[in-house]
Amino acid sequence: RREARSLAAQIANSHGANLKSPLPLDLHIVGCDAESKEGRALQTFNPEKWLDKNKYGANVTHRSLLDVFDPSEVVYLSAEATREVTGELDREKVWVIGGLVDRN
Repeated sequence: RREARSLAAQIANSHGANLKSPLPLDLHIVGCDAESKEGRALQTFNPEKWLDKNKYGANVTHRSLLDVFDPSEVVYLSAEATREVTGELDREKVWVIGGLVDRN
């Protein structure tokens, strides 16, 4: 339960930073069932903000990442990656930041 709240707080913080960005991105939260621990924790952070994609730029769905996006367009970002992303990001790709909470 603690991990779910931490994940929800990280998502809410990312969402807030994205809203303030001069070039906000479309934010998609996939694999998040409203009745799951994570879904219930996310709803504690102003749930109405997660429902209006046009106003807030967020889209929450229970569907999996590869059901929502073409797998050939998906790029996974990881702190353990051996290659660094440099230059401009390809806006045609779907950039994935994993939702794992690691406090070690």
